This record gives sequence, structure tokens and C-alpha cells, in this order.
Amino acid sequence: MFNFSTRASMMSEAMFDCSRLSSSDCRQAIPVILCHGTKLTQIPEDMPSGVNHLSFTRNQIQEIRGDTLSRYKCLNKLYLDGNPITSIRPFAFKDLPRLEEISVQNTPLERLPNFAFAGLNNVTNVFLSHNRIKRIEGYVFTGSSNIQNILLTRNPVYRIESSAFSGLSEVRMLFLPSGIRVLDSGAFKGLSAVDHLKLEHLDLTNLRPQTFTGLRSVKLLTIQESDLGIVRPDAFAGMVDVDELHILNNKIDQVAGLRIDASNKVGTLRIVGNHFLETPSTISIKISEVRKLVVEKNYFPCDCRLFWLFPSDLVSSQDDFMNSNFCLSPFEMHGKLISGFNVNQVEPCVDLGALHQQNLLTTVFADKSELTSK
Repeated sequence: MFNFSTRASMMSEAMFDCSRLSSSDCRQAIPVILCHGTKLTQIPEDMPSGVNHLSFTRNQIQEIRGDTLSRYKCLNKLYLDGNPITSIRPFAFKDLPRLEEISVQNTPLERLPNFAFAGLNNVTNVFLSHNRIKRIEGYVFTGSSNIQNILLTRNPVYRIESSAFSGLSEVRMLFLPSGIRVLDSGAFKGLSAVDHLKLEHLDLTNLRPQTFTGLRSVKLLTIQESDLGIVRPDAFAGMVDVDELHILNNKIDQVAGLRIDASNKVGTLRIVGNHFLETPSTISIKISEVRKLVVEKNYFPCDCRLFWLFPSDLVSSQDDFMNSNFCLSPFEMHGKLISGFNVNQVEPCVDLGALHQQNLLTTVFADKSELTSK
């Protein structure tokens, strides 16, 4: 795994300090050019074309354009931190065939537009932390299949659009910021071979259908410490080959549907430490063909709706479930094991979801029977 702390030491080695010189004085025939705080408004086009490393930190560059970079075909590393950058043009870096690392951090950049980092054949590391990025649009990284590490932490990302990470097949670590409020359906479509995709501190109104469709070959997908709102049916539909799926310590307003089946090829499913504000209907939980299922330390309302849980796919053993999960309510039972709640004194209540499905099936069979009789 790439050690992010090494970047500063790499930048300090063998660099020519031109921090007090004008842009014309940056024409040095050296492998590394450092122009720090020189008030440049754009990357000079008259530097040695064979330069390997460019660092233009804390200047006045507002836009990254391909036409100002294209002549530097030998460039390996490009650092543009601390500039007032508000725009990255589509395919801005695609004419840099040897580029391996890009850093655009501590800027007022508010969005990653379509194709901003597209067509990068050799780039392995992209550093984008500490900006003001609010949305990640679709196909930002398309055609950049060799990227291995993307750092997006410390950004106020509001929305990740469909296919935002499409084309990334070699990413090992994807670091996303806290506070994301909208994950579009297909947000992770085209993302594959990730060692660990960690989503934490989300603030969602709902986990949409097909949020994870197209996500493939993930060793560990973790959703934790988040407000997931309503988990919609088929949120995990189209997700394939996940060694481990961890749903940990989240607040879940409602489970309209949670389906994990053979098509997902999930090895281990851990549902641990979550607060379920509403007890899921029996029919809303469909979990099958999972090698290992762990459901423990969760909180559920302790009332008549517990009878909906016991026959659901969340519960393999009623006794084990009651001895490893807790009551969310009523107040006097909060934090106590479900086994301490006397379910025998509670009359079962109607599971409207299951009843509705049963009525639909009854209607369908009645219609078929009527048609057959005719």
C-alpha cells in the first residue's frame, strides 16, 4: 500500500528552489522544478520539455488546461497544491504519457467534472484532499485503469453521480470523505478489484436501488457510522464478488428491502451495532447463499414487531439472536438484551408488508384460476 507520508519527503529531494523568481527564471535544465509562491497564474509553457517533476504550489493558477501541459511529455509527477483552482478541463492530463502522480489539494475546487482525470495510462496516485469538492460527476476517471490510490478525504462532497468511478480496475484504496448525502444509483459502477471500499459518516435520506450495481471483485466493503435513512429494495443488486460486506454501527430509519443472494457472491455478511428505528417486515429481508452471516449487537424496537424478525433471514437461531442483540425501545428496556423482554406477554401484530404480498399472490392465483376456468 502506498504510504501517503512519503510524498513530502519525495518533494524535498533534489528540487531547485525558485520561490523568489519570476516564471522566466524557471527555465532550468533540471529534472525537478519547484516554483513555490511565485504568483504564477498559469503553468509556463517555455520550461525544459524534459522535466520530470513539476511543483507549482501556492501560486495563482485558477484553471488546469491540457494545452499548457501537453509539451511536457516526460513529466512523472505534478503538484499543484494551494492554488486558487476552480476548474479542471476535461482530459486535462491525457497528453502526459509518463505521468504517475497528481496532487491538487488545498484549493477551492468545488466539483470533479466529467473526464477531468480521463485517459491517464500510467497514473497510479491521485491526491485530491482538502478541497471544496461537493460533487463527483460521472466518468471522471474513465480510461485511467492503472490508478491504484485516490485520496478524496476532507472534502464536503454532497453527491456522487452514477459511474463516477467507471473504468477504475486497479484501485486498491479509495478514500472517500465523510458527510456524503447522495449516492446515485450506479455510483460505483465500473469500479472493480478494490481491496477496501470504506463508506463512513454518510448522511443519506435513502440508500437507493442499484447503488452498488457494477461494483465487482471487492475484498471488503464497509458501510459504517452512518445515517442510511431508508434502505431501498435492491440497493445491493448488481454487486458481484464481495469477499466481505460489513454494515456496522449505522442508524437505519427503515428497511424497505435488503436482498443479498447467490448473484452477489458475498462471502461474509456482518450486520453489527446498527440502530433499526423500525423493525423490518419479514418479507423485506432476503438473505441467501452467504457463507457466513453475523447479526449481533444491533438495536431493535422491543414490541410486537419482534415476531416479524424471528422468521426472517436475519435470524438463524431465535435464542442466539435474542441473546446477542438489544432493545432500542421502550425506554425501560433500552440497551438491554432482547432475551430480557418477555415476548410471551405481547400479542403478535399484523405484518402489513407480508399481508400485502400475500393478498397480491392470492389475487394473482385467483385471476389465473378464473382464466383457466374460462
